[in-house]
Amino acid sequence: MATKNLTDLTVRRLKYADKTVTYWDTNLKGFGIRVGKRTKTFVVMVGTDRRVITVCRYSDEEKLKDIRTRAKRLILQETGKSNLKVDDAQKEFLDSCKKRLKLATVQQYKSYLDCIDLDLSHLSKPDIMRQLKKWEGKPTSQNYAYATARAYLNWCLDQGYIETHPLLGGKPPNKLTSRSRVLSDDELGHVWRCTEDNTYGYILRLLILTGQRRSEVWKLQPEDIKDDTITFHTKGDKINVLPLTPLVKLNLVEIPFQFNNWSTAKQRFDTDCGVDFRLHDLRRTLATKLASLGVSVITVERILGHSCGGVKAIYNRYSYLPEMKEALLIYEEHIRKLALLGA
Repeated sequence: MATKNLTDLTVRRLKYADKTVTYWDTNLKGFGIRVGKRTKTFVVMVGTDRRVITVCRYSDEEKLKDIRTRAKRLILQETGKSNLKVDDAQKEFLDSCKKRLKLATVQQYKSYLDCIDLDLSHLSKPDIMRQLKKWEGKPTSQNYAYATARAYLNWCLDQGYIETHPLLGGKPPNKLTSRSRVLSDDELGHVWRCTEDNTYGYILRLLILTGQRRSEVWKLQPEDIKDDTITFHTKGDKINVLPLTPLVKLNLVEIPFQFNNWSTAKQRFDTDCGVDFRLHDLRRTLATKLASLGVSVITVERILGHSCGGVKAIYNRYSYLPEMKEALLIYEEHIRKLALLGA
């Protein structure tokens, strides 16, 4: 069986032959082109009996991507998937995402899809936008919900389940600006005092003291904790080794953290605390305060786990552990004073 990566160019270059030859597409199973003496014909093979059905004759005027969409539709009709249920389509979509995306992203997709009714038989942009009002007042979440719906519908379009969709080429409902929120000393001290001796409280304190990302603290394992260092696993499978300071050590409780209820815990904490902030703002707050206390930029960057570019990245292999320890101890003392903690 001859196979070929069918493109507009390769199809155009296929030479007519005395003996009919079928080239099966390597990108779409069951789709191919038959080349004879005078014609080229697109076909699909379906069913357990491997029946071959004609899609259309080749023409320079029609793009291959459009023919492939027609072929997908024929395959779906013959395999009984033309009336695919919403739940089945979403399950297929999420299964495909698991092969190429992180688990957290797949879980986020599922949570948003569970809240939006996307019936493929009658898609309406006004109806979709009306459903997005569930996240009114939460522009970031509303944009995530929109992006999830669009990603799912784009996948359905690619699979041939739909011919078009109302979000195609559209823009998210909210134009977001980058955050610049830095907590004041009073706010930071109040946030610390509102933390409790529970899993979420320990995580919040570690975020305040280290300036690491939420996922980096959450993924800590017992083997990451040494006598004088703590290792965080960062983006791109890299690591960030920080000195272990006394207050951090006191809050390394329940490692590894058995915790996933981020949204509910944050909402409950915000209600009790009364300070409007995001977890990532704690990272920006640490960086800003250290700079104001005279800590060098490169030391702050090392604490945050930012990689240096150019010559620095190639030649500077110094760990900066002494400088980071001094900076983090200064910041820890600052937190102690704000939170009215004893030595």
